[in-house]
Amino acid sequence: MARWILLNRIVGGALRRVKHDRFAVHGTCIVTTPRDVVSAEVCAALAFQTYENAELALVQSLLVPDLDTIELGGALGVTGSVILRKLAPPARLITAEFRPELLPILERNLSLNSTGNMFSILPRAIAYSLSPDRCTHADFVIPAGSFGSWKSYKRTPGFRTIRAQTTTLREICEEFAVGEFQLICDIEGAELEIIEQDRAVLEKCRLLIIELHEANRPARSVSAAQLRALLLDQGFHIMASNGDVLALTR
Repeated sequence: MARWILLNRIVGGALRRVKHDRFAVHGTCIVTTPRDVVSAEVCAALAFQTYENAELALVQSLLVPDLDTIELGGALGVTGSVILRKLAPPARLITAEFRPELLPILERNLSLNSTGNMFSILPRAIAYSLSPDRCTHADFVIPAGSFGSWKSYKRTPGFRTIRAQTTTLREICEEFAVGEFQLICDIEGAELEIIEQDRAVLEKCRLLIIELHEANRPARSVSAAQLRALLLDQGFHIMASNGDVLALTR
């Protein structure tokens, strides 16, 4: 494993120099600077089309061009760029991403690939309060070398933590006056609260492409298989799947 990581780092570093940090991914152009944010390993994954390949394949084959799209977890803008290439006006992309170092990269890549389609970047994290009171900010743990994050319920020594403004799926739909929509979701376990607390909003979701992660909470843990069962209980049907990445419709 260590040798494979080292090889990826070497190959990715060489490729980013040859390609001047511009990678073709599913018909899009993705810029991977600054280099202290985007690793050589990520560049290798982009070059060999292994970066989020299951999610991107489903977006390519199933996305509805004339439907507003909400993306939770924008990261570098790779998935968002593929979405924008697929959409037809007046359909919009609304993407949520809260990590400050990723926002300029996300905006640049979406702008490069918008092809005239409208997009909005919401610099907020997805989080739901465990208490009746609405929480507008929360702490998130950022693991080293990852674009992922998870909500912090207790102090986590050795990890970087960011305090971020939060929102919910319902609030996004209200803010942008979204009617029926399709949802692309990769938020490291935060999908649990969307499924349980925003059930009424999900009634308007015509296509859901979601990567399921085990959700660990102070009082319980919910597996990816249990999350899948919750979605099926709400009336979703699986159209396609690749591991824990599902495409569902009603």
